[in-house]
Amino acid sequence: MLILTILLVISWPAPAMQLNDPRAAAVYIIKLRPLINACLSRANASNNLNQVWESTPCQQLLGEEPQFRTAWHLLLPEGKINALAEVPYSLRQPTIDTYSEYKQLAERIAQLNH
Repeated sequence: MLILTILLVISWPAPAMQLNDPRAAAVYIIKLRPLINACLSRANASNNLNQVWESTPCQQLLGEEPQFRTAWHLLLPEGKINALAEVPYSLRQPTIDTYSEYKQLAERIAQLNH
């Protein structure tokens, strides 16, 4: 798993995607999943927030933040889940799983921040 994560991180960044509908947003978010998991692993292994943010996967994730935020706004406008209905079923669960992992990362960052 570590080798796969390293290969995915080395091959980053992916070309920018056009985010013009919920399906495209879901695909983009799923493509970030290995990066989210690598950053989450780093955060879970560290007790120092600065070391987490200085790590390669977390730096790359920070670089994706504006587009990542746009993708979530397409999928969950104003916090409503209606747009998820436009996402094909095969993409829906991986998108929800990625959201869960991103939430875990945010919670871990919050823990390290206090």
